Amino acid sequence: MNNLIFDLDGTLTNSLPLIIEAQSKALQQAGIEPDRQKIISYIGYPLLQTGEVLLGPGRGQEYVDLYQVHYKASAQKPLPFPGIRQMLDTLRAHGCRLAVATSKRRAAALESLTYLGGEEMFEAVVTADSGCGCKPGPGPALKAMELLLATPETTLFIGDSLFDLRCANAAGIAFVGVSWGAVSGDCLRQAGAKIVADSVEELTAILLRPISSVDCESKSINEG
Repeated sequence: MNNLIFDLDGTLTNSLPLIIEAQSKALQQAGIEPDRQKIISYIGYPLLQTGEVLLGPGRGQEYVDLYQVHYKASAQKPLPFPGIRQMLDTLRAHGCRLAVATSKRRAAALESLTYLGGEEMFEAVVTADSGCGCKPGPGPALKAMELLLATPETTLFIGDSLFDLRCANAAGIAFVGVSWGAVSGDCLRQAGAKIVADSVEELTAILLRPISSVDCESKSINEG
């Protein structure tokens, strides 16, 4: 049985334009000129800590509050990428156990999950306020495994960012990257990702394989 831990933003949901818009407006309101590439580089990192970096020490909560105002006011919605909902249905039909590990707070994560069929699509949802630390540390992945009653040998972590890759590595879990999110597939590969899917169809095929075969593919690529 495959245990699959998914990142949310940029992996399952096409929410990056919404996040970039809200963060840019938050920075402008705080009197700081937004830098798009810098904003993108922190996607996947908890918002409170991001605010401590972008606004300065002690201003993290101010950033969270500004961001949430603009996030909620936006006409954009965190809709799933095309084919993602069908992929999740297929994986569940084949007996895969699904979890989400996101740097969103729980309320925002659950709102996003409504566009994916609801929280009930996943057996575990780990968020920034789950009390297990944050990416790129191992806490979110380890907590998801605990809730799934899984082991690293039977688990894959799927994500789009370097924070996801480092979280998986820290937890001792094999990582599968996707190239349609925060960073390019080449960037993930250069950072050490051995398997990167360039389409939802390719990702589905990878995730339906026995995890042992995915591990073998990673090892053969690494040895080459």
